[in-house]
Amino acid sequence: MRRLLCTALLLLCCAYGCIAAVVQPLPQKGQGPWDTYTVAEVGSVPDHDSGKNNFEPIRFAVSAKEIDRVLAYCKDFKGVLDEDQEEDKYEPKKDEEEYGFPLDPEEISEFCEGQNEVKQYMRKTLLRKVLPAALKLHSERLSVEREKENLMVRKDVDKFSSKCSNVSVPKKHQEQGIPNVDFVLYVGVKSSPDPVNDAKICSKNENGRPTSALIKFIPKEIADTRHFIRFAAHEVAHALGFETEMMNKYFDVVEEENAGNKLVYLVKSNNLVDKMMKAQYDCSNGNEIKGMILQNKPTEEKPPHWKRRIAKDELMSPYTSDLDAKDVTGAYYTALTLAVFDSMPFYKANFDMAESMSWGKDAGCDFLKGGKEKKDEIIQNQPKMFCNEVKPTLQCTSDRFALGMCSAKEQPTIHIPYDYLEQYYLIANNPDNDLMDGYSIIKPIIMTSCEEGKVEFMPGSIVSNISRCLNGDSLTLKTPNENDLTVGDICAEVRCDGGKVHIRYEGNDNWHECNDEKSVIRPTEDSVFSSGTIKCPKYSEVCNDFSEVKDINFTIEYDEDVKLEIKKEKEAEDKAQEKKQREEEDRKKNEQEANGKAEEEEKSNTQSGLASQTQPQHHVPALAVDQRGSAVADKENVESHVSPASSQARDQRGSSAEGEKEVFISSSCT
Repeated sequence: MRRLLCTALLLLCCAYGCIAAVVQPLPQKGQGPWDTYTVAEVGSVPDHDSGKNNFEPIRFAVSAKEIDRVLAYCKDFKGVLDEDQEEDKYEPKKDEEEYGFPLDPEEISEFCEGQNEVKQYMRKTLLRKVLPAALKLHSERLSVEREKENLMVRKDVDKFSSKCSNVSVPKKHQEQGIPNVDFVLYVGVKSSPDPVNDAKICSKNENGRPTSALIKFIPKEIADTRHFIRFAAHEVAHALGFETEMMNKYFDVVEEENAGNKLVYLVKSNNLVDKMMKAQYDCSNGNEIKGMILQNKPTEEKPPHWKRRIAKDELMSPYTSDLDAKDVTGAYYTALTLAVFDSMPFYKANFDMAESMSWGKDAGCDFLKGGKEKKDEIIQNQPKMFCNEVKPTLQCTSDRFALGMCSAKEQPTIHIPYDYLEQYYLIANNPDNDLMDGYSIIKPIIMTSCEEGKVEFMPGSIVSNISRCLNGDSLTLKTPNENDLTVGDICAEVRCDGGKVHIRYEGNDNWHECNDEKSVIRPTEDSVFSSGTIKCPKYSEVCNDFSEVKDINFTIEYDEDVKLEIKKEKEAEDKAQEKKQREEEDRKKNEQEANGKAEEEEKSNTQSGLASQTQPQHHVPALAVDQRGSAVADKENVESHVSPASSQARDQRGSSAEGEKEVFISSSCT
């Protein structure tokens, strides 16, 4: 029925002057096409014919020389070098000659020990796991006019930013340049959050497009998780141009009073951002809404972000200062942020790759304006976004990546479990940190992330990288939680296939299909639950990422030493794989030989048994009286001798057949 509706809509558009356009984004693996049609105003997706036809996906390079310098210094600082590692010894003069400035021992010694210590595995995770995933998000969505020559990063030219004077740019990048690259990211470390200096653009090409930047990360936070990958992608977006100078150059930033609030609007002459904003919030008639609303007026101290109250789960929404709360969760790369990049002359955005965001979807103009007069009405009309009641059990956050608690003030009649009490006071007593204009939300707490949480604080939940938060209805546990916590909502594993959501919950290994968002799953007897149901989520709320899309050839250019590391590791992996294959082949060969011997033994035993039956029987005269009985006994003896061998051979043939069905699958990491 929905397919017919979409087809009818398309025909209606073409018959009556195409008053609207039907856009079909690329579906995620397992997503049906009927789940991906959206209706957009003509002009909401820009015409790229003017000067952007030759644009191609942006290519990245990553250099971690600043981290390498810190690691080398710390090895020398600790005196942990072996005799055969003298070549790795930190030499201040040689180091300064290579990079143009010395390291400050007072600044970097804190990275040698203690909670901010930098370790090799952190560097490897950042370079090989986090940044490839974060940069791929941008390369899948942003195209540029590619650099025709090697990308040069010269620190001795006027175009190089003074903010990046202490960036560890190798001589090779300055003298020879980097081939097949449009943007190079230099990464370093820092000890604490610093929004002002999180991402610095270092150089631009002749068209004004950023070509290099520095981003620093806190070592202890580096992890191969969706949470940290999206956080890194947020910072890379700032480095690519979602920052103050670019906003002021290519947009009008307007401050106005509206409904008693001072709102900061981002306005563009081609109205692309405005159209994407009105499509998201269904505010086409709100003439008083001048453009997409920013959290604050962009300055050097405050980089631009979307207003958190209206775009909490967007990639470029601000995150709170308490990163331990894992508050960067949804971070969806929506058409709002794509429209900003596409409005710049040197980027072309792929709107087919825009991720959807349920936060604020079709919430209307009053939601955008906010204000005290409409606050209660907005909270009442948007229960999936806001809350006004604290519960003793955990509830799903709006993006379904965590369990949390309502940040409203505590009600005297509600008993909050001791294990949650400290965290609750942190989120309830610091409303300004939420940046939500006083609107209460379900806010995640430190130990209840579906991806990284502690199950002892999340009764009935599964913690994994494919877990999402699902709403429970009267769920109870067979065995009380070790902390005596009651079940509310839960984290369960989610799979998206065939346009349907499939759920696997704690205590049961099977996948259970959701027919639609109104369906419920009743846990089986072998689960941890004794009663209650699990409500099926809306498909778009848990199957939003385009992680399976591989329609571009995405690679990253690394420094030569990192390339060598990757090559050696790949060779080691290949050798290990070859060894495993040889061992599997030997196992199968030995099994076949054993089966052959068993068959020969069975054949020999069968023939021997038949021969014994045809031989003349020599009975003593005293036993002749019971010849029939002896004959029966002889027959039983023959059968009892042959039967085990036949049985064994049958068992071995069955085992062989099963063994032949085994398939060895070779896999390797690239």
